[in-house]
Amino acid sequence: MRNQENAAGMPHADGEAPPTAGDVDAYAGLLVGAADARDLGRAAALRPHLERAVAALPPRLRPVVDRCAVFAAGDAGAFAAAAGLPADAAWRASMSWMAGTFTGEIVVLNLAACEAVLAQGGRTRLDAFAQQLAHELCHVMLRQRGVRVPLWLEEGLCELLSGAPLDDERRRDAAPHVDAFVAFVRACMAGGGDWTPDTSLLRFSSKPVDENPGYILAQDFVAFVAAFLAASPGTGGIDALLDGLAARGLRGRRAPFPCAAAGVAGAALDEVLDRWRQDLAARLVPPPELAQPMRVFALGGRALVYNRIIGGHAFIDGADAAALAALADRNLDVDDVSALLDGHPERDELLPRWRAGLLARRRGYHLRLTLEGGCNMSCSYCYEGEKRRQAMTRETADQAVAAWRDLLGPGDLPGSSVRMFGGEPFMNWPVMKHVFETAAVGLPAGSVQWLVNTNGTLVRDEHVTFLARFGAELLVHLSLDGVEEVNDRHRVFNNQRGTFTHVDRAARKLLGAGIPLNIAVTLTPYNAPGLGRLMDYVARLREVNPAGELYVSIKPVIGPDLGDADAQVMLAALESGLDRGRGLGLDVGGEPLRAANLLFQDSTPTGHFCGVTGRELYVTPEGRLMVCHAMPGSEYSNLAEVAESHRIPVPAEVAARHAGHVDGCSGCEVEGLCGGGCMAQSKMATGSIARKPSDYFCLLMKSTFRRAVQQGLQARAGA
Repeated sequence: MRNQENAAGMPHADGEAPPTAGDVDAYAGLLVGAADARDLGRAAALRPHLERAVAALPPRLRPVVDRCAVFAAGDAGAFAAAAGLPADAAWRASMSWMAGTFTGEIVVLNLAACEAVLAQGGRTRLDAFAQQLAHELCHVMLRQRGVRVPLWLEEGLCELLSGAPLDDERRRDAAPHVDAFVAFVRACMAGGGDWTPDTSLLRFSSKPVDENPGYILAQDFVAFVAAFLAASPGTGGIDALLDGLAARGLRGRRAPFPCAAAGVAGAALDEVLDRWRQDLAARLVPPPELAQPMRVFALGGRALVYNRIIGGHAFIDGADAAALAALADRNLDVDDVSALLDGHPERDELLPRWRAGLLARRRGYHLRLTLEGGCNMSCSYCYEGEKRRQAMTRETADQAVAAWRDLLGPGDLPGSSVRMFGGEPFMNWPVMKHVFETAAVGLPAGSVQWLVNTNGTLVRDEHVTFLARFGAELLVHLSLDGVEEVNDRHRVFNNQRGTFTHVDRAARKLLGAGIPLNIAVTLTPYNAPGLGRLMDYVARLREVNPAGELYVSIKPVIGPDLGDADAQVMLAALESGLDRGRGLGLDVGGEPLRAANLLFQDSTPTGHFCGVTGRELYVTPEGRLMVCHAMPGSEYSNLAEVAESHRIPVPAEVAARHAGHVDGCSGCEVEGLCGGGCMAQSKMATGSIARKPSDYFCLLMKSTFRRAVQQGLQARAGA
């Protein structure tokens, strides 16, 4: 729901006459119109949300005497015509997220997009919808009240006055863009060419508003000025600011400052901007425990420069080998490496981000359902403890789905997931099928990742036929720890018979149906020597469907009794297995490759190793919450508390476990990329989740990271 620069009336999409009085509803100080009675009937569903939006406005901005006009356009085409949006198809495609805007005099809504929001539902999403409606109403009401300011400042006022969330996670996301934002503001105010005070913030960034750095920074600027005024004797915060801006009249559009508000009286815009920028930098200083975030990995005259906390990397070619060697293999400040990036094409993107030094905002919520507590297998090294038969009911599954959907905000889709888990989830196929059929109803198509963890021995043709409907949205994690006798030595049925032939059959059925498949390998000293042979087997599986999606993931299990000799066996097997997989063209991932993959493929680390620290809703068959399946006895709450508190109420020590707060990780070369390692591994190896895992876990993580860096440098040398 956004603002555009140009004002427009309310023409019908087909160029017909504007709506008549019979096509208007009046309530809560609003006049809601549509092109015809049918669209007006559809708009009736928006009434409680518009009423809520009006109530959210400060009393001085509510439409009491002067009505606020709202036009409900039937679809995207009618919306674009009514709002006067640019005709450029590429621009409109980039703004497909837009459900509403204002034209200077009225608010225009895209009914189809609004209906999609209502279909998604959920407490967080509907809260955000009401706030976004209030934002658009606020534009009109500010102008009715005589506040005429540059559009970037008006957007910041509307975000603050409508109650848009503003927290340090959002500020951290926007912080690297502060200098660019200030330059944007100054260009708008200076004018010239196509720059004016009414230039849209969407020119600064076309991202949706909740993640758009321009809107976040504009809101923070307004919040800073309001807080400054509130702290000044005899002033009233945001009301004082609005009074001062209104007193500027039309002059405020080109020169909002100096305004009459005490505390900033006499201060020009540039001065206020500088005060704000200094204040924001002071508020977002990276914590001292994450100091010296830079590392250099050198290979002759080539090097990789990377940030070990927040990610981001640059390959450097043709540098002085001695100078690189002097910087290599130690922690550094950003200024120590900045000269290496002179002339690098990504310099202007990387350096502001590195100087801000802030971890990425966490996005997405993940629902994990233990559909069945029991399992039809008895693996010798299973770390989940006793598995007793306990099937989740449909009612519990529905409650869990409802709690998960209530958590989803505008920025969480795509990026959220539903995972079918056990025990063995296929032992409760009716409820699994029910969740697949109902959990994402109303959510945008393709916005949810479906995951199934299974041993594969109970997969039937009917299951495969059903699951194939989900295509690329589904990933089946099929547990397999080796080929034939290697697997069957430790992964057996309850009657002690081997399982390999059953798992192989399931893999071929799933791949043959075009279902994306991940071969999930639990690496132990017992099966490590067979990892290369397993890679050969996976390469042969690919022949079942050469165009299908096939992956391998590796999870090492390192208990307190692991000795140095066994650890070296696992490391050697892992390295040779990875080389074998790479040579066969396989896509291999997993825990030991996390740091390397985050740096080279994603580069947006949050400082958390996984979602259990507050982003995964893990529900047991009884409806209890659990921290992690690999931590028996880690149950802590229930679904009722999620609904009441509107959050995942993980224990404080779990939520606090992230980069900078894990004992033994300080200064590590992959500290933020790793996020402290697997919590369950820490508990298993040390008895405490506050400590890092076993040194052997770190050995595997660092070794695979260094190999990935070295291979990247060698590949550049050979290119």
